[in-house]
Amino acid sequence: MGGSLTLYSFLESPTVAWLEGSRSGMIVDDPNAVADRRESDDLLRACALSPSESEAMIEAAMKEYEHYVPGRPTRPKMA
Repeated sequence: MGGSLTLYSFLESPTVAWLEGSRSGMIVDDPNAVADRRESDDLLRACALSPSESEAMIEAAMKEYEHYVPGRPTRPKMA
């Protein structure tokens, strides 16, 4: 996707998409383009880990980090 996507659904108006990148944002109101973005978002969500699975993956990566100390935020050494 390359940035953030927010879908806005309204009771009496069609859904629109707000796309935001690091330097710009754009409203997408074409129904076909919004449907494409909704489908991409649905596929991405289907592939994502659950919050608990994400936490476990992050903890595993932290434990593999050579300077990991439980309970202390880690900061990589600056070159």
